[in-house]
Amino acid sequence: MFFQWIEGPPAEVRTLIANLHADSRHHDIVTLDRSVELRERLYPHWEMEQVEAGDIREVLEDALETAEDQSNIAALQRILGHLASGSLSDVGRH
Repeated sequence: MFFQWIEGPPAEVRTLIANLHADSRHHDIVTLDRSVELRERLYPHWEMEQVEAGDIREVLEDALETAEDQSNIAALQRILGHLASGSLSDVGRH
């Protein structure tokens, strides 16, 4: 399970996200924000960051509280359900 902040020209980002949705290795893709701002990149030298397993549940719950898109809400609920059932091998359990 991972979270990724994607930045770049809008057309290229849309193409990348479409490719991710079409890739059978990816499930429950949730877009948290699609804002487009003309500015410098927020994370110009940052590629990925590891989140401790114990923090994943809180991150997902926070995202669910602010989610507006029904497909994102459903995906977040499914992921949280997997965490609650133990089907993600105790990821996020305290």
